[in-house]
Amino acid sequence: MTAIGAAGRRKKRKQAGSRCIVAKRVYLCDRSADGGKPAAAETMSNPSLCFAMMKKYRSFLFAVAVLGAGCSSDSSEPAVVDPGQGQVTLYDAGKESVAYIDYPDDATIYLFDGAPVAFIQSEELVFSFNGRFLGWYRDGVLYDRTTYAVGARHDIVRGAINTAVTFPDKTKGVKRPKPLRPNVEDAVARPVLYDNWSEQTLTAFFEEGKK
Repeated sequence: MTAIGAAGRRKKRKQAGSRCIVAKRVYLCDRSADGGKPAAAETMSNPSLCFAMMKKYRSFLFAVAVLGAGCSSDSSEPAVVDPGQGQVTLYDAGKESVAYIDYPDDATIYLFDGAPVAFIQSEELVFSFNGRFLGWYRDGVLYDRTTYAVGARHDIVRGAINTAVTFPDKTKGVKRPKPLRPNVEDAVARPVLYDNWSEQTLTAFFEEGKK
């Protein structure tokens, strides 16, 4: 064996040994904690495990989104839904402003002089503060117990009711303190209501609640 051949074989063995050491170090760095295969290699070699992990991750993100939406929502709701404005003026058959509904103030109905005369309960039932059932307020029209209209908000054109054009509203007086609301029976049947004016005026309608 020549000196050159022996030197060449020793050089190859040294290079091979170096590659083994390098490979061993890389393998140990990537090896999982339990001494098995590298974690990344194990996951990539098992498609079912990879799919399961992705599914769990999507479920986690969905749960976080739902929880966040629930925490940011406001669960409080008014007893009567505001139709879009804080106060609604009620006009009589002569297109004069007589009263107004103050939705932020528990859907209380006030005369323009500031006197509280009635309130709305269960979306449409109208009661006086002495507990007397007066009628219905439905779709912008106030009906008495005869099922005919006594008042309507602005811009109602239906049947004989036309408040598209009205006289200017009166000046509102200072609101007077409200009486305590009585316990009333709100299980009132919903009759057929007629879009014709009642023989009773809107002023007389509220006066009836004082009897």
